[in-house]
Amino acid sequence: MKENDGKGIFPRSVVVVSDDDYRRMAGSPQAVDLLKNQVALVVPLSAEPEYNGELVEGVRELLVDSDQLVPGALLIKSPFGRMSFEHADVAIEAFASAKYLAVANVARLLGAREVHFMEAKVEVESDSWAADLTAKLPAFGGKAEARRELKKKVDARMTGRMVFPGSSPSLSEATEYLNIQNLAHDDQLQKLVAMRTGENPVEEYSMRMSGTREAEANFTSAISIANAGPMKALNVGAKFVRTAQLVRNVEIVIDIKFPSSGNPELTE
Repeated sequence: MKENDGKGIFPRSVVVVSDDDYRRMAGSPQAVDLLKNQVALVVPLSAEPEYNGELVEGVRELLVDSDQLVPGALLIKSPFGRMSFEHADVAIEAFASAKYLAVANVARLLGAREVHFMEAKVEVESDSWAADLTAKLPAFGGKAEARRELKKKVDARMTGRMVFPGSSPSLSEATEYLNIQNLAHDDQLQKLVAMRTGENPVEEYSMRMSGTREAEANFTSAISIANAGPMKALNVGAKFVRTAQLVRNVEIVIDIKFPSSGNPELTE
């Protein structure tokens, strides 16, 4: 299956429902718009879809291949892997980790000697992903505890330190990799590539980056489908929605060291 396939939009989020639940929704006028949605896609376990047939069949095949076709699963598309999904309950930390690993690989391609994860900071209470839910959801208590829990999960996903031999930068490979990872428009990474170009290249670079920015639209899509009437009745994605109601951003601090330009063995 090709993303988009030239027909419609590849979904940002997916919820898998039992065949009985799907048939009940298909017979309810209130649920028709939900089943027609291509961005937040409802996928029946095995029943023939009433709407978005080709898209549903293609996504269902992907979920079978990744062992994610489970009734009640709320899945969020990775902003980096073009055709992959993460379970909503672990998506925030998974995407933050994926962003860090992508940045580390860009640094490697630019000749880095060392990439060091310094810290993660979870920022809460915002009007971003779940702004329209504040009046619809009960207050989520224990904010400090929730922040600590998410920070612990993010920290557990990160590789603290990566060490490489160091090399001359491969600018074309780094640029190609940014395109593949949908990070070509990231201003910080573009500046990092530029600072490894030409004379007097950067030797150490500390950066603060959002580990969740690229996924915000996908989170919003998942929240919208989890908050839809038929899905709320099935308690789909409740834990994710409660967390997303709090979280504004996961900021990651990284330190990158490159070889000294004075080392003739590492100078073009």
